[in-house]
Amino acid sequence: MMREKAVSKAVRDLLRAFADFPLRLTGIAVAGDPEERNGFSVFGVTEVDVALSIHMGRTVVYLCFEGEEEMDEEALVDLFQEAMERAMPHVRELVRLLPEKGGELLHDEMGPEMKEFIYGMLIKHLKGENVYEQTEAA
Repeated sequence: MMREKAVSKAVRDLLRAFADFPLRLTGIAVAGDPEERNGFSVFGVTEVDVALSIHMGRTVVYLCFEGEEEMDEEALVDLFQEAMERAMPHVRELVRLLPEKGGELLHDEMGPEMKEFIYGMLIKHLKGENVYEQTEAA
């Protein structure tokens, strides 16, 4: 029960960290990964929806952002640099509390396209599949 409260607090703190961010944080998910690594990836889900995955050790935290209008690539780079700075203390806490988690949605106010994307990613993690496999021609 204590861990659940701590996770809930970490999620609330993460949401608060993005209260004044230009994109709305609409989803937070955590998944385990068989490969231990550190890094991040940005996934363009739609013209205005973007997911940021932060891989720490064997845990991946997905932050799902939804915007009002399409942003150019240069603006997104600056925005996600700021997003990483805001997110990291809270992501570290989630990883500490939920190491190597199978796949769990911690916050969900996502639209249908983002939901489909994030559920697809969680299923891939649960099946042990590569989430970085390219499915469309670049």
